[in-house]
Amino acid sequence: CVAILPPEHQDLTRRAIVRCFDTGEAQEFEHGIGDARWVRARIVPLSKARPIEQLLIISMDITEHRRAEAALTVSEARYRAVVDQAADGIFIIASDNRYLDANLAGAEMLGYTREELYS
Repeated sequence: CVAILPPEHQDLTRRAIVRCFDTGEAQEFEHGIGDARWVRARIVPLSKARPIEQLLIISMDITEHRRAEAALTVSEARYRAVVDQAADGIFIIASDNRYLDANLAGAEMLGYTREELYS
């Protein structure tokens, strides 16, 4: 069953299959296919009885999830750069009046460090 995979993923998959047969524990891993696709594979024994005779292998295309994570990381970095460099005080406050976030300018305006505002 491993022979249908791209050569660079065969060893990882083979090791996960062997580990699942040996330990009876589910195995999960992610791998890229070329530069464009990402797949999450989960390998689980079909029974708890020993010796394990059958496994179920489930593969899911997680490319869009990976792209969304990457876009979110970029967006968060941009947000953080804008907030941290702003000359105005910027605060995020919870409904119970706790500071969840504050930029350096805001903390300095109040005479605290950012860490002191969060505690």
